[in-house]
Amino acid sequence: MLKPKPGTVAFEADPVGDDAVKETLQCDLLVIGAGIGGLSATASALQNGLSVVLLEKGTTYAAHGSEIGAIGGKVLTEAGLVPDPIDVYNEAMEAAQYRCDGTVWQRYIDRSGEAIDWLEDTVIQGACGGQSPSSAADRIANGVNWRATTVQWEAGFDSVIKQMLQYCQDNGADVRFETPAVQLVKDGERIVGAIAKTKDGEYIKVEAAKGTLLATGSYDYNPELMSERIRPRDLRVYAYLNTSFTNTGDGHLMGLAAGAAQDEYPQVVMNDSSGSRSGGAYSAAVLSVLRVNDDGVRFVNEDLTLNYLSNAINYQHQAHDWCICDANIGPMAQRMMGDAPFAPDDMVNGFIADSVECASVAEVAKTIGCEEAVIQATLDRYNEMCDKGVDEDFNKNPHNMVRVDTPPYYVFDEGSALLTTVSGLRTNDKSEVLDGEGAPLGGLYATGNVSGSMFYDSYPHHIAGVSTGRCVTFGYLLGRRLAGIEE
Repeated sequence: MLKPKPGTVAFEADPVGDDAVKETLQCDLLVIGAGIGGLSATASALQNGLSVVLLEKGTTYAAHGSEIGAIGGKVLTEAGLVPDPIDVYNEAMEAAQYRCDGTVWQRYIDRSGEAIDWLEDTVIQGACGGQSPSSAADRIANGVNWRATTVQWEAGFDSVIKQMLQYCQDNGADVRFETPAVQLVKDGERIVGAIAKTKDGEYIKVEAAKGTLLATGSYDYNPELMSERIRPRDLRVYAYLNTSFTNTGDGHLMGLAAGAAQDEYPQVVMNDSSGSRSGGAYSAAVLSVLRVNDDGVRFVNEDLTLNYLSNAINYQHQAHDWCICDANIGPMAQRMMGDAPFAPDDMVNGFIADSVECASVAEVAKTIGCEEAVIQATLDRYNEMCDKGVDEDFNKNPHNMVRVDTPPYYVFDEGSALLTTVSGLRTNDKSEVLDGEGAPLGGLYATGNVSGSMFYDSYPHHIAGVSTGRCVTFGYLLGRRLAGIEE
């Protein structure tokens, strides 16, 4: 299984004395992290008259994703893609087994449509091209609602984050790259800012009159935290997809050192199927193609949402499975992909590139390492049900039951892909970081993957775009709240 390379942890436990500080800055809001959450808060605060210092560990902004989630907003409303908020709330709570803060979910559901409209209308202002829903329609698979609740931009996700940064710089944010925060500063029980370190190794202090926001992302590249906090089976993956290699849990560690509470263990990863041994992902294996385990036996409804399918794969021997397609892989992908946001040719080419081509069922069996009679029986049974139009074994959608019987066969060794960690410091619906008694730590806020309180056991892919959507929503609301526009 793949293991990530460790990144450099910026957090420093030993207090930095005032005599070591070379520069002191003052602002209303200190934002730590130049990803979508930090930039949303910065833009909102600037728009509402606050001064902002934005510290970023890396050399530039952080952008990983393809779409932004919302329940409502102009684009989704016009497309008729606004589910009943009560349904979404109930599905979110059930996905978390009610081990989360329902008020945080409710705030996201109530305000995310407004927030995504704010992002386009006042920050992006058309600079990233047209908007469109990322998915064409809600659908039900294996009894689970897949919610079409995301928006994408014509120019792509990276261009959105780049434009957000440009807006913040144009409107007066003091943005400092290669300047990670290393510890928070307290005055009594209140957080009043942070100490940071420049690329030259000098300490600076930022004093924040109204609040300090942790928006430092996940801890994917801190192996110690990963092994301590994540379920071991969730770490048995073929691919790590987070491209922000600076995500080492600095915000988590700073918050904990200041007295914050955090989500209980095991914490949650955002995972899906389609990881390949090459470390890549997102081939045609994201579709509901035939899957078998090392014995050559089918084991799952391939229509499951990606997190549940990943969990089923991880439960198999050696935490992997085998996807099997045949010479008709192109038409199959076109039929199955529906509204998936991938070009079918790219999906097919990626799948074939990472697959073993087999001229016969005997070669398929050899590739998998199973008995030929077993895989032949699996194929026969599957093809029989395809002809019937009914999956009598796992209740897969008949539309996605496509025969696999025409050589050459393509056999893909599939494991899980880990996108990011999504648990963190406990927060309330005002993004205030909470202590062990559930009370706010004065002056400290968190958003995005350093924040917690929303997920348990598994990230709910079927409520699409929550990870990015919560960043925009709570960043937008925090700027307004600190400016006194709303409580």
